[in-house]
Amino acid sequence: MWNIIAVNKIITWETYVATVILGFIAYLIGSILFAKVLLWMKGDKEPLYSYGATAASTRYGAKGFAFVFIGDLLKAVLAFGILWPIYLNVPFFGQASFFVALSFVVLGHALPIFNRFSGGKGISTAFGFALVLNWFIAIFAIAVYGLWTWRLKGKYAGVGTSLSVVFYLTIFLFIPFFPESLVPLKESLEFGSLMAMTGITILTIIMNFSAYRNLFNKKTR
Repeated sequence: MWNIIAVNKIITWETYVATVILGFIAYLIGSILFAKVLLWMKGDKEPLYSYGATAASTRYGAKGFAFVFIGDLLKAVLAFGILWPIYLNVPFFGQASFFVALSFVVLGHALPIFNRFSGGKGISTAFGFALVLNWFIAIFAIAVYGLWTWRLKGKYAGVGTSLSVVFYLTIFLFIPFFPESLVPLKESLEFGSLMAMTGITILTIIMNFSAYRNLFNKKTR
């Protein structure tokens, strides 16, 4: 298990300012909805019930799903690419600040400012977040999601998302020492970092709560 510590860098007022600014940048990146991009490319003015890969697949099939899933996933990779060098080189931008700021990319996808705060359910972007932290575990998490979706023929995808995110977080916390991790956290995980990852998990469950309701009511979406 991780050794949970309070902080490994000095916190100053610059820490808070940097976290807010970089978190807002990650939020703006997350607010770019590839489902909306797909609609624009197709010249389709009819809105989707949700702006994620699953909703896109109901109208454009597997190709639509793949385009939106990969695009939304890469948003987290892009945010990581911006934040990671700052984490490495700025003394007051610590591990917790990095995780908190990066988590806003998922919030941006769920509540995008560019689409009147009506976005997707955070599935693809949450997987992107998981991917940049440890692609090895992320593959298993995506497999859990894929198996759930395949067995239920695409029904209740949100439930599968929640299960796979919880699976990822559990493995990440209790079996942390994978060499494939892109973030060398070594033996210590800051409490703020844990809260950021837990927050993403809770947000993903909340955004997919309707899937649980539909499951119990035996609806298909």
